[in-house]
Amino acid sequence: EESSDSLYMRGVAYISEKCELFNFDKGKQDLIRYLEYNSSDIKAVNLLEHLEAFENDKATEENYDNLE
Repeated sequence: EESSDSLYMRGVAYISEKCELFNFDKGKQDLIRYLEYNSSDIKAVNLLEHLEAFENDKATEENYDNLE
């Protein structure tokens, strides 16, 4: 069984560019699952918000590129 702390650590590792197993989506999902157990962890909430903002910015950029 996974502990909530391991979800956080694995999530952060997945989103690190230094990780050989880099996977933005898996990292984000692990953070979401972590927050189900630790919803008051402000740092994790902020990290997830930054990931979602990055994801939205990237989608906007890609949509703009498709218009050209």
